[in-house]
Amino acid sequence: MANYTTYDELKHLMDSGTVKLDQLAPDGLDPQAWVQELIGYAQDEIDGRLERRYVVPFDPTPSVVRVIARYLAKAYILNPNYAGELPSESKWVDINYRRADDLLRAIERGDLKLTDAQEAVVLMDMPLSTTADGRSRVFTQTIRDASGEMIGGAGTLEGL
Repeated sequence: MANYTTYDELKHLMDSGTVKLDQLAPDGLDPQAWVQELIGYAQDEIDGRLERRYVVPFDPTPSVVRVIARYLAKAYILNPNYAGELPSESKWVDINYRRADDLLRAIERGDLKLTDAQEAVVLMDMPLSTTADGRSRVFTQTIRDASGEMIGGAGTLEGL
């Protein structure tokens, strides 16, 4: 599985301030292993939210997905140090999470397309046929008249 971001990329992004990435790890935890676990959580969230539109995990990783992974991972890294849980009172946690969420929502809605990713084929949104075993295409539907009396029944999809 491809990593959507890496420890080194996050370290480079976050070490520019007064607090260094390795200082944010909880006491007793290896900073690199801790960050890698949070990167995994970010990837899981991205995959879970985008699996209806695209084949996941992404390989290669589209650049916008890499950006989203960095925002999410930074929010997860900063969160226990400032808030304890999402949503937090820390503007830095919220800003990073909100940026990731905004991009994910745009992709989910179809406003932002990942041109370098394979679109998923979603069968659950399409009508499914039972004719493979030779049965006729019969369905049922409930149609009611203005008074609420049921007037629908079985029929076929022929002619639609």
